Amino acid sequence: MKLKSVLNAAAVVTLSGVLMFTTTACQPRTQAAAQQSQTTQSSSDAGSTQQAGPTSTTTLAQKLSAYEIDLQESTKALGSNSGIRSYLRNWATSRDIACSVDSAGNVIMTKPSSTEYEKAAPTVIICPYDSLQETEGIAPIASALYIMNNNESTGELTVIFTQEKGHRFTGAKALNSSLFTDKTRVFYLNGTSKGQFSLKSASSMLLQFTHSLKYTKPEYNLTYKITMQGLDRGQANSDISDNSNAILRMKDLLDYMDGANIGYNLASFQGGTDDGLTPGEATLTVCIDPNSQEKFIAHMDSVTERFNADRAHEHPGATYLYQKTTTPTKVISKTSTQNTLAFMYTLMNGMYRNNKDRLSEADTEPYSLNNISYVKTNSSEIKINSVTNSLLDSDLTEIKDAQKTLAGLTNTKVAVTYRSPMWTGNENDEFVTDVSTAYKNYYGSALKYSDSYAATGAAYIQRKNPKTQIVVLNMNDSVLEACTGTIIDYLINTVPGHEDSLKSK
Repeated sequence: MKLKSVLNAAAVVTLSGVLMFTTTACQPRTQAAAQQSQTTQSSSDAGSTQQAGPTSTTTLAQKLSAYEIDLQESTKALGSNSGIRSYLRNWATSRDIACSVDSAGNVIMTKPSSTEYEKAAPTVIICPYDSLQETEGIAPIASALYIMNNNESTGELTVIFTQEKGHRFTGAKALNSSLFTDKTRVFYLNGTSKGQFSLKSASSMLLQFTHSLKYTKPEYNLTYKITMQGLDRGQANSDISDNSNAILRMKDLLDYMDGANIGYNLASFQGGTDDGLTPGEATLTVCIDPNSQEKFIAHMDSVTERFNADRAHEHPGATYLYQKTTTPTKVISKTSTQNTLAFMYTLMNGMYRNNKDRLSEADTEPYSLNNISYVKTNSSEIKINSVTNSLLDSDLTEIKDAQKTLAGLTNTKVAVTYRSPMWTGNENDEFVTDVSTAYKNYYGSALKYSDSYAATGAAYIQRKNPKTQIVVLNMNDSVLEACTGTIIDYLINTVPGHEDSLKSK
């Protein structure tokens, strides 16, 4: 059987307003592109609980959803990178799929070419995994597993789950160059908040700021612990917002207390993880002036109730809470607190525009973004991370210099702790054209590639063999079917004469 997909026009996932592929988003597929076939469904489809008879049909979207559910329910396994590796290895073993794990933690699954597809170019699907990006990683993993499980007789197929640690591409950098020949075609699946087919992905720079702190005895013994948690952790992208940044929400609370003349001592400020991912949680501990308690509680009741009512729709399970706690023996001095807030006020966050290097005066689109991703106070200092993603190298230099200048105003030290390169594909590559054709076959509309503000490891793959052709697919749940269907159509049509060979499993 060929690579098996089920195409049902009645169940096409609505993608308008989410995909950035074309100006009209993804229109419903034509009947020809949405052809169905009836066959027996194999019980090997991961997570599927439906008992299918000989004439049953289901949609590709429904099957992918079953894979996602299975992944989501494996929360224990996905709690660490080692757990994810175990899940993937067990998954492959149970399906007799060749699987190995290299010294860098990359999980490599392979299937050989069938006889009739021997002339097809080998295909490699790169799918990063990272327990710190568990939510965003679900869609690309589900896509890669579905394609590997349903591919029996197309060209040589390799799916590589590359280990990441805070989006630093540790696994991709360590891959063996022999995996990528001159003829290899690579789909790089990146789990992020925006769906795009891209021929350019941003470079990334992680800055760490450190500033010494002085401590003193608390003035007040009424202490509250304020926690925001459950927001998605993931990669900074062009939909970046202060409202979804837990650290900035806590910083705004401190600003409010200053402006409302609520006396307080800052005891601790923690948020995010020590990397470049968006912070999913943050915690403040503050000692409040008893004379300001009523005003403080009224404000906290208002903001937490509003957050828990509104944000939960966008981030299910996210919470914003405050409660009394034990008063610490020491707190950060007022001078250190104000210096910290003053510095955080100057830190760049959001989209960045600089017209000096734009193509024309009318070109006002930003080329870069900044995200405050981490804060942690300890007994001697505060650490703050800020990540910059850029589609223009000169912006990186300018942003770094500007933030160093601002840091100097408060005697804050700055270090570049990580950089990843920008990747640019070739729009004239045969592979790019073939992917565009596959997309049109599947959706019946033209594919427009758009630049990705999310950084990817595609540049590291390109360095393995510069002749390897690559397309980046930034994936989320809303575009999962579009991306998977395009890859399926590409694989089937790498050899002429198989246009009508889509099957259901």
